[in-house]
Amino acid sequence: MHVNCLFFLAGILLAPGAALAVPAYTVADLGTLPGGGFSIGFAINAGGQVVGTSGVADPSSRGFLWDPATGMRDLGSLGRGSEAFGINAGGQVTGISFNANGVPRAFLWDRATGLRDLGTLGGDEREASSGADINASGQVTGASNFGPSSVRAFLWDPATGMRNLGTLGGGSFSAGSGINAGGQVTGTSDTAGGNRHAFVWDAETGMRDLGTLGGALSAGVDINDDGRVTGASITADGGINAFLWDPTTGMKDLGTLGGGSFSVGNGINAGGQVTGQSITSDGADLAFLWDGTGMFNLNDLIDPDAGWTLLSGNAINDAGQITGFGINPGGQGNAFLLTPVTVAEIPEPGTLALIAFGCIGLGLSRRRILQYRPSLSAFSR
Repeated sequence: MHVNCLFFLAGILLAPGAALAVPAYTVADLGTLPGGGFSIGFAINAGGQVVGTSGVADPSSRGFLWDPATGMRDLGSLGRGSEAFGINAGGQVTGISFNANGVPRAFLWDRATGLRDLGTLGGDEREASSGADINASGQVTGASNFGPSSVRAFLWDPATGMRNLGTLGGGSFSAGSGINAGGQVTGTSDTAGGNRHAFVWDAETGMRDLGTLGGALSAGVDINDDGRVTGASITADGGINAFLWDPTTGMKDLGTLGGGSFSVGNGINAGGQVTGQSITSDGADLAFLWDGTGMFNLNDLIDPDAGWTLLSGNAINDAGQITGFGINPGGQGNAFLLTPVTVAEIPEPGTLALIAFGCIGLGLSRRRILQYRPSLSAFSR
């Protein structure tokens, strides 16, 4: 679900006689379902379809599927509301919905059959589960109760059902958060040492501990088809920083924006670009894009007259499109879609062009992500 090209630059230095294209994004408001007061985009597929959650006229929320041609569609629920967290290239969706008894359950949605309850690892109707991501084969990962006091990461397959992925050798908790085309899963698990660490699981080798950035905890959030993982980790100095983990080189600290002490990588694409959220030293929540050279404020890469404040980038596809959460010109928190464009060349030589647009902070996006993405519960236990 996630890019090859570079679409950003915080500052552009033009040498005499040079003319450089300025990368930028257009921003689209995805709106809400009828009667809704907010929406959040959580995932995007190769076709630019977005899923997330929207308020509706009643007190609950609904998972939505937004399509460039048809707009926003209510995915319904198993009884009492829903949230959509993952979408594959075929338009199948997974997430969480409360059933008629008020129990949260992982679901699989497609156009032909609607919402399907994926059950739980223990098969108990009173137990809870949540779907976090889905790959092109229709495999789903997430978390499920397993007995009265345990939560386990799972891999659900259309042919074989739900499989318990275990833990990193100790404790009672693991949760899957991202899955790639090969069926590799990332997420968070208790370790034998009593902490929670990011992991990668595959069918051949089982669960691998990805370590941390020097602190006690880490959480894997998304994984691309090369097996590279993004997420967040506590650092040696006590901050929480986004990371990029590579099977060859290990875990790299992606830093933060504005000297802050919090960032999280929420989405990674085939090219290794990461989008996420960072909190600056003055408390502002900002959506970011990291490209291998540094972390860039996405608010610096949209037209300032658009009137948006982008608070969190949640997913990025291989065309460079990003969805997430921000404040629109009317002051409402809505899902957005960024699409990369190339602005006309800058003809003026010897000019230092800095794109610097202000932004404000709002904690809603981060709080919702921490609440609904099981892996990040490692930081709030």
